[in-house]
Amino acid sequence: MQVVLAIVILGVFLSILLFFPETSHPGTRGIEKLPVAVDGREATSGREGAGGMFKFRMPVILNPFEALLMLRSPNLLAIAMVIFLILAVDYILLIPISYTIGRKYGLTNEAFIGACFIPNGIGSMIGAPLAGRLSDHTITRLKAQRGRWYPEDRLRAALLPALTLVPVSAIVSGWLTTYVDGRVGLVDRYGV
Repeated sequence: MQVVLAIVILGVFLSILLFFPETSHPGTRGIEKLPVAVDGREATSGREGAGGMFKFRMPVILNPFEALLMLRSPNLLAIAMVIFLILAVDYILLIPISYTIGRKYGLTNEAFIGACFIPNGIGSMIGAPLAGRLSDHTITRLKAQRGRWYPEDRLRAALLPALTLVPVSAIVSGWLTTYVDGRVGLVDRYGV
């Protein structure tokens, strides 16, 4: 199984390397030699300075914690909390499946326990495009109302459903796991 995964990962890596030119190393594809317009003037290259000499640049030291300062904004904090809740519910429900669902419903075969992950994956594959269309609709509506839009407006469409549907589905899932036995409980739990 690990060999198959390694082959698939290698195939994906090679596909990205070959079909996405932005993943190539600078200076290997010749794009730097094309003329670049800067402030209405043409430069000889994006990497060359005056006289065609290569400009030396010092490495940039990044602070990964600087992005946390954005959480001072109430809008971004609320959206970050919604995303955290969605991911936390996914992990809380999926990680202990073999202990909770397997023991409750007598699933001892790893294939059956693995099949319990399929509804979540299908729901994510269906829900992601729907959420994208809903956020596009929200952007269009807000842009028509205000004449402009902000990047955090894209996530406003998910705020109310995520704060209601995610906790309710987690509570119902826990209730079904605790109180409903047999196949009916298993099917109902993954129907939620």
